[in-house]
Amino acid sequence: MFKSIKGARLGLFVFLGTVLLVVSIFVLGNKDQLFTDTISVKTYFTTIEGLKNGAPVWLSGYNIGSVKSISLANGETGKVEVSMKIKAELHHFIRLNSIASIETEGLVGKKIVSITPGTSDKAIVSDGGFIASRTPIKISEILEDSRDVIKHLNTLSAQFADISVKINNGTGTVGKLINDDSLYSNTVEILKSADK
Repeated sequence: MFKSIKGARLGLFVFLGTVLLVVSIFVLGNKDQLFTDTISVKTYFTTIEGLKNGAPVWLSGYNIGSVKSISLANGETGKVEVSMKIKAELHHFIRLNSIASIETEGLVGKKIVSITPGTSDKAIVSDGGFIASRTPIKISEILEDSRDVIKHLNTLSAQFADISVKINNGTGTVGKLINDDSLYSNTVEILKSADK
């Protein structure tokens, strides 16, 4: 009889230890906001640029939730519906005129959803409500524009190099002014005669 009581105590101890370990992992990780009341807020994007489920949701730089799901919207618009879990105690900052945008955390970090706080004259978004979105900046478009800028800079630097060579060779008015020793001598003579 004592062996069964010791076995039961050992089993209960192992069970409670395992439960405590799992709970502490969720509390420390806080990825799914296991013990936090949340509401759902949705928005539509034309493109999500690599946003993933579980990505952080920020309001003015403060983490207020995470992306719950990403799916194609019903209909033929081709838009992407992003559903976010927002901490219930902070959702009063999200108003009908709040705007969601997809940004990059750091220079080359992961994608996040950033929400601007709305103004107090607009209603608070309800659970399951929608807010407007801003189209994310496409890195490919920025790279394309930077290629054009670099191409123009290369052309300008080649033209400047040609001008520098002509000036050093004494070609043109500026080249003659800089490289002609007789002009320097005449200028010195004029200054000397002006001093007298």
